[in-house]
Amino acid sequence: MPIKIIILVFIVLFSIMIYQIRFFNDKFIFGGNINLTQFFYLIIAPLSILLVYILMLIEILERPSVLKIPVTNSVFLFFTYILIGLINISLGVHTVSKILSLYFTPELKKEKIYLINRFFHQPFSHSLLFVSAPLLVMMLGIFEVNHPLNHSVGQLIYVFVLFGILTGISYAVGVHLYSYVKKYFIFIFILAMLFSGFIYFLEIDLSIRPYLVFSYSGIMFSWISFTGIYMLDKIKK
Repeated sequence: MPIKIIILVFIVLFSIMIYQIRFFNDKFIFGGNINLTQFFYLIIAPLSILLVYILMLIEILERPSVLKIPVTNSVFLFFTYILIGLINISLGVHTVSKILSLYFTPELKKEKIYLINRFFHQPFSHSLLFVSAPLLVMMLGIFEVNHPLNHSVGQLIYVFVLFGILTGISYAVGVHLYSYVKKYFIFIFILAMLFSGFIYFLEIDLSIRPYLVFSYSGIMFSWISFTGIYMLDKIKK
């Protein structure tokens, strides 16, 4: 069971690191029209995330339902697929706008088309990704509420906590590197508080819901990491 989470977190970590690896940025394919970094964002990352996420959903769906939340599987899946679609759109728009930016001459950068392309690169694609991604992580945990395991996972739960923490920190670092922490701080804070209240008031047993533990750890440590980054930036100023 943890192998799917490990693969998912590896994809997230690599997605953040790949921009810092010169080889992937300098290596162009398909006649020199796209580098390996953008190819990863356009094809490999979306398909990998989709495959792993669907496998986790199938695993959860195969468990008996307890109807802790009076919402059908169809409703959960509907919103899940919307979020997956939004993430794929954001990655596609980001890749295309990034590729186009390579061909803007100094003269073209004075034209309106340059400003339009820059808008779709950032803030549009970045905002769409950085809002949809934590919601998708949260949706995985909420979906498991109605489909718990019939036994506790024991010490294995700490693996899910660990990778949730890594995911949360990775998300915060990614926002810090490629966008603005202040822009998403309130959003993540609200998600963290809503998630905490949801778990507390429904008295949900986390020991039989490992994916919920992963999701909750990820959201909480996104907020904690945001707070740390924001405080460090304040100190530096």
